Amino acid sequence: MLNICLLTVIMVLCVLGIYFLSREIIAAILKNNTRSCVVIEVLGGASGVEDTIRTALNANPESEIIIMNKSCDNEVSGILAKMATDSSRIHIKEVPEKIIREPQINRFSRF
Repeated sequence: MLNICLLTVIMVLCVLGIYFLSREIIAAILKNNTRSCVVIEVLGGASGVEDTIRTALNANPESEIIIMNKSCDNEVSGILAKMATDSSRIHIKEVPEKIIREPQINRFSRF
């Protein structure tokens, strides 16, 4: 009887040890690999674009900045390209004009 109780206690302690060890390992992995993203949508002209992006960079020093360029202005594209070369955290996604003017409708979604 004593052997069964001792074996049960050892098994419970082993399970608890494995649980807490795996919890610490997972927490350490997630802590090092999680980063946030800031998404900025550019619609209009070039006024204020650079200031807005610099403010986002300074306010979020650990975040990636994703810029959705929906502007047809070449000056805006030039400013964004220059800023993307200055900082590796800035990623620019050009949105074609066709997508802007013809929104896609999902017929299968429920409201």
